[in-house]
Amino acid sequence: MQQTIKDFCQYLKVEGKSSHTIIAYEKDLHQLEHFLRPFFPDEIVQFTQIIPLQIRDFLRNRNEEGDTNRTLVRKLIAINMFFKFCQRTHLCEKNPVDKMSLPKYEKKLPKFFNEEDAALLVELPDSDNIYGVRNRAILELIYSSGLRASEIATTRLSQLDMHKRVLLVHGKRNKERVVPVGKKAILAIQKYLQYRPKHVSEDSGDTLFLTKSGKAFNQKEIWGVLAKYLYAVAQEKGYSPHVLRHTFATHLLKNGADLRAIQEMLGHEQLSTTEIYTHVTLEDVQKAYHKAHPRAREHSEKNDSARTASCSTAKEYREKNDTARSESCSTAKEHREKNDTARSESCSTAKEHSEKSDIARTASCFTEKEHISKDIEEKEDET
Repeated sequence: MQQTIKDFCQYLKVEGKSSHTIIAYEKDLHQLEHFLRPFFPDEIVQFTQIIPLQIRDFLRNRNEEGDTNRTLVRKLIAINMFFKFCQRTHLCEKNPVDKMSLPKYEKKLPKFFNEEDAALLVELPDSDNIYGVRNRAILELIYSSGLRASEIATTRLSQLDMHKRVLLVHGKRNKERVVPVGKKAILAIQKYLQYRPKHVSEDSGDTLFLTKSGKAFNQKEIWGVLAKYLYAVAQEKGYSPHVLRHTFATHLLKNGADLRAIQEMLGHEQLSTTEIYTHVTLEDVQKAYHKAHPRAREHSEKNDSARTASCSTAKEYREKNDTARSESCSTAKEHREKNDTARSESCSTAKEHSEKSDIARTASCFTEKEHISKDIEEKEDET
């Protein structure tokens, strides 16, 4: 199986797959082969005898090892392409993953700079230094035309038309596309071309951007050269030159560019790949809508007036409530004072009444005593 994997990787090169894709697919297939060894005699994997259940076990194992669903999707795509290659070359009859569905995963929104940060980024390199001039030209071109780092590294002078301000780009799978180049990017490149002859060597050829030794950049070197500028603006790690490509697409879409046109400039095969840049915030969409649509603008103005009037009415209502509450408190206080006075007067009257009752009771007792005494005297006289 290992030799078949090598043949498959060579086939991918001929098909124009990027080196990063080929390395990733090769690693995925070697992982599969290593996982399946215990299932075969002498641990020699016969790919013609691989069954769907074994593929599912492999994916489950990779998930337990910490691979995300996004990574599992790539592995399943690599395995599927491998078996399709084997079918075309008559090395096997069946594809064990032909009917397997891809795992679902959440697409991450791309990082991007706002317009102010993007302008700051491209102006960071030192314009008095040959390498600063070169680096600014690279940043301007990426932001202006949405190029990949690998495309910047392979750009040649013959591909750039300064007069028409367009660039012929050789993208993935050697597919060509023509992209516009902004005026500021052209000016930055023209300034760099004044210094470029100082670094020309036998290895330079027609390459636009050269290293100190006069050679063409590779993708990692482009990333390394621009990393300090990206970190200076972002203030965090994880920002690569590809973020400028995302920024290019985001700003175009935000300012009204057609999604199909952006797809062409980015070199995407499918529109669904470009649709990830429709992450413009809802706030921006609402602002654009209210600004552009006449009925929405009128409705928005009426809403603002109604909201203001409502706020004024609410304020007046609160003030009236506060006044009424204050008056109510004063009335209640007066009522309590009157009640206290009435209660006090009532208590005094009750006291006087009680004293009069006591006097009357005492007088009654004396009268009754006198009456009894008279009765006794009359009885004694009779006797």
